Amino acid sequence: MALDVPAGRAVRVTSVGTHSPPRARYLPTAEHGLIGDLHTVALVGTDGTIDWYCCPRFDSPSVFAAILDADHGGLFRIAPDGDSWNSKQLYLPDTNVLITRFLMPGGVGEVQDFMLPPRTGEAARRHRMIRRVVAVRGQMHFVVDVARSPELVLSLSARCPLEIIDSGDVRAHVQLQAGEATTFVLDRVGGPARCRCRTPMPTSPPSSTPPWRSGGAGCASRATAGAGAGWCIARY
Repeated sequence: MALDVPAGRAVRVTSVGTHSPPRARYLPTAEHGLIGDLHTVALVGTDGTIDWYCCPRFDSPSVFAAILDADHGGLFRIAPDGDSWNSKQLYLPDTNVLITRFLMPGGVGEVQDFMLPPRTGEAARRHRMIRRVVAVRGQMHFVVDVARSPELVLSLSARCPLEIIDSGDVRAHVQLQAGEATTFVLDRVGGPARCRCRTPMPTSPPSSTPPWRSGGAGCASRATAGAGAGWCIARY
């Protein structure tokens, strides 16, 4: 696992499930793990897809709902490029940090998913979702696809180039060598579409193991909005 663990401390993991491609249009419910922030939850499939997420509450309109409508429901997928992989899910012990591990002939990679617990002030309203992509062994090429509900304005931050494709969705390609990692952060943004430079970004799961590490203090940003909705995109 590509997690920072103090020397001499044993790490025990709890298996959630395994998955082998080809990827089905609709994963069984049992092929999902769960992350949350005490206000809402997201379902993360063993193929690296968040296909159910309501924000800011459990009873709010869905941001991602591909588990019900694969064509129009919206999703946030991070998965290896190609089909020659197997996967399994597990939790970091005693946390709600979900790890989806991808095993390929040329390497091993992980997507580490978690949501921040609520705080006071503006940060509490963001309902921040963090997806950390790690190359554990070998070279890994991940493809990132994000398609959101058109009724919401979302903020997506990343350390790699983000491309807005014709449909208004977002795509990115991530190439990582063993030991390298990159982070994607999804925030809910209230009001009209706008873009802000990111505050220092966590790049590790919260717990007693690794401390928070901040990303770059500044970012080159641009915002794109559709009719009544849009993306707020920051590359830092």
